[in-house]
Amino acid sequence: MKRLLGFIGITALTTGITLFFSRYGVDPHHDGIFLKPAVDMLHGQRLFTDSFSIYGPLTSVVHYLSLRMFGEFLIIPKIITAITYGLIAGLLFLISSSLLPFGYALLSILIWIAMAPYYEVGVTFYIWPSVFSLLFQLLSVLFLTYWIKNKKVLFLILGGLCAGITFWFRQPVGALLYASVILFFIIRRKNIPFRTTLPFHISFFMTHLIALVTMTCFGVLKDWFFQSVIFISWWHKAVSGNKIYPLFVLEKLFPLSFNAISIWVVLPASAFYVLWKKIKKPELILLALVSLASWAQYYPMSDIHHNYWAATPLFPLIIAVGYYQSTNSKKRLLIMLFICILFFPDCYNRLRMARKKVMASYVSIQHPSLLKGMLVEKSKYEEIQTIEKKIQEYEKKNPTGLVITNGQRALYPLFAKNKTNCHPFTSNWGWDVYNHRFYLEYIKTIEACRRAGALILK
Repeated sequence: MKRLLGFIGITALTTGITLFFSRYGVDPHHDGIFLKPAVDMLHGQRLFTDSFSIYGPLTSVVHYLSLRMFGEFLIIPKIITAITYGLIAGLLFLISSSLLPFGYALLSILIWIAMAPYYEVGVTFYIWPSVFSLLFQLLSVLFLTYWIKNKKVLFLILGGLCAGITFWFRQPVGALLYASVILFFIIRRKNIPFRTTLPFHISFFMTHLIALVTMTCFGVLKDWFFQSVIFISWWHKAVSGNKIYPLFVLEKLFPLSFNAISIWVVLPASAFYVLWKKIKKPELILLALVSLASWAQYYPMSDIHHNYWAATPLFPLIIAVGYYQSTNSKKRLLIMLFICILFFPDCYNRLRMARKKVMASYVSIQHPSLLKGMLVEKSKYEEIQTIEKKIQEYEKKNPTGLVITNGQRALYPLFAKNKTNCHPFTSNWGWDVYNHRFYLEYIKTIEACRRAGALILK
């Protein structure tokens, strides 16, 4: 009962906090590249074939369904994402409390909440696939933890199913999760025969079969493969640029934080410690392996958001490492105090920035209706109003004219009445790595639409 109340309380607390901060800021690029495919689907266009996405299908499908049910507003996927954060916190607590006493489990979640990226001034609340993939990643770990304890096949099937769904929200996360679970089975092979794990593998690959058959039926499989497999490899090259590859990887995997000892490095170190010390608790070994696989997500975009999503499974792990160092309650408390001191600079800075963010002056957007309810600074509000006015003036002369972007701000063409795309590629990052046949085709198409009278936004 205590554990259930803890789950409900943590879920409610996190949902409340994330809902509060979800309204702050509009990012024309990051909000746009996910809202655009969902709105396109609402208006009868096909994902991948008509509307570009490099992140796989499920996030756009979730956004599409939420917009269809509740209206064409940016705040809707923000709310769905906030609720997802709440569920993630609840799952993280259930995983923590399976390894730790109630108070220690609660501590790990409170530190995780305090480290959230959306408190930062100038950082918007992302409606990103990493959040949804994290939810199913933790669900998979939780079901596998239950299976380890009672060996019920149902939990093994559900663990594989959730791991498969993780892949289709964000492919690298799902692939790394599956690899880490296989490694766990290999390490525990004396206790877990291969035939016992077959339900996990079967349910994992069943999700892929369903996804591939569905995309084939909708005629988008080829475009998905190009955008989410081939194109993403070009994107990786663009991110790394001309940097020396091994050094670039190390730079991303070992980022700095506000602490002298980077907390983003300390967290994965706790997973290495569990494996090095050969701690015999199987649930802890599973969490350590999954956490190390998740840590790999720092690469290639090691920023405040990606670090937070990737490191999430490590928060209960670092508390568990401290807890199992001693059986003496006083020593355990001292270790917890030391861990809290390690996190203090980063948590304090986050909360200080949260206060600054809340105390700043904002304008509540009423028009365009797509952004109704969002809070932005005056300069961003004026930019949005200028773009909307420009589109309205264009549409007076060209009621059915196309409004498209030749830059990164994929959100702004959604202000237009005509949602048709000139080309599926709806956000131009402008990196040289894209100078190949597809990109040249895109440039030619945009130029043809310009000559035909389309309004081109930068």
